[in-house]
Amino acid sequence: MIYPFMKRITYWPQAWLSIAANFGAVVAWVAVTNEFDLQLLALMTGAWAWTMHLGRFTSSWSSKESS
Repeated sequence: MIYPFMKRITYWPQAWLSIAANFGAVVAWVAVTNEFDLQLLALMTGAWAWTMHLGRFTSSWSSKESS
């Protein structure tokens, strides 16, 4: 729900999409391990970068009318 809203107010809605989409992994990690550590930071960074890349790549396919 945050992604369509952010498309209207920022030039980087993919950043918000990646945070929202990958937040479940953060919650699950902390629930299982009961800690926030360096491995989680690496997982978050990798997932954020992957989603950003994929979002920027697929946004080049969409037309101006869908924005």
